[in-house]
Amino acid sequence: MAFLLNSMNQDLANGYFLLENAAQIWMAAKETYGQIRNDAQVYELRKKIHETTQMDLSTSKYYALLRSLWQQLDHYTDYQPTNPTDIAAYRKHVDKIRVYDFLAGLNMEYDQIRVQVLSRIAFPTLEQSYALVHTEESRRTAMLHTPTSDRSALKTAATAVPTSNGLSTTSDSSKVTVKCEHCNRPYHTKAPCWKLQGKPADFEAKRAAQKSKNKANHTEVVTTTPTTDIGLSKEELQALRHMLQAFADSTTSTPASSSTNLGSNFVH
Repeated sequence: MAFLLNSMNQDLANGYFLLENAAQIWMAAKETYGQIRNDAQVYELRKKIHETTQMDLSTSKYYALLRSLWQQLDHYTDYQPTNPTDIAAYRKHVDKIRVYDFLAGLNMEYDQIRVQVLSRIAFPTLEQSYALVHTEESRRTAMLHTPTSDRSALKTAATAVPTSNGLSTTSDSSKVTVKCEHCNRPYHTKAPCWKLQGKPADFEAKRAAQKSKNKANHTEVVTTTPTTDIGLSKEELQALRHMLQAFADSTTSTPASSSTNLGSNFVH
């Protein structure tokens, strides 16, 4: 009796102090504040139950939401059978209606498991129906989502090649796997983005050094003496040509000189 009075608001408890026992307090409070036969509230609860669907909820959260509404509906329901046979039949009927409500609000990807539940010869209870759907959700999570994430991670790791300046390139130039979320440009991420973070302090020095290096490499390529297929440089090949030409000239002039000397000797 003291427990009931202490659990009430003090202003409300003052109206029950003179009652003789806890049963009288309980019955008086129930008749005063109980909302059994509140048809308007029953209507609102039934409407909420029919409008409740899974959408973005997991099956466990969706099921818990429905159970909360069903418990409130039980509180406001005034029909309570007394015969044991009627009680069992009534509970079985209510449980079956709730299985229908639960299956009706599931997302479309559970159509197959919905058919399996409804096609069973021994119609499953509400708890058994939830267990079947929850098992299917766990299987889908394990078989569909996790491998996809792993393959995406492996693909990104295989194609993206980080460089010393924080940029990333890919092994296939036709595919862009890294894109900045700030400037929306490829081949780098948001962290090293120059538009967001600014250029590095040593950027100008590095660019000047790279230009000097490129210029030196270009000069070296231009000034390097070209070689021929036989291993001689251009100068060596030119000298060889002069030597051959001089040899040819000397060979041509020698017979003419001999003929002149022979003619002179004959005249004398």
